[in-house]
Amino acid sequence: MSASKGFTGLIGELREQITDSSQVVYKPMEVVFVNEPWYRGRVLLIGDAAHATTPHLGQGAGMAIEDAIVLSEELTTDAGVEQQLQRFMQRRFERCKYISESSVLAGDKEMQHDREFDRIGLVKQMLSRTAEPI
Repeated sequence: MSASKGFTGLIGELREQITDSSQVVYKPMEVVFVNEPWYRGRVLLIGDAAHATTPHLGQGAGMAIEDAIVLSEELTTDAGVEQQLQRFMQRRFERCKYISESSVLAGDKEMQHDREFDRIGLVKQMLSRTAEPI
């Protein structure tokens, strides 16, 4: 029995269109997390180029948007570029690392069918952390 059997509407319609499982594309999820620094000279990596993660917490785009906001704030200061990029790293590295590691953990626990894993607790912790100022 299909895990999506009980779904109706669009999900049900799409499920019915999958008639040949050999035509379904399966790809591994990949994670990229670049160690510090994410810049060299005047070139900086942000978003998925610096910290692509699995979709298990749904925070990839949010982290990229935060990167852009923090970068714009830092680049409008009177400091030199090196100092601006250092401050950018100070503000972004640990937060992005936390999201990446937490998302990978959630995915691993899901694939292990770990019923003792507190996914709701992790999501609450993530929401609390992402509500903090950047």
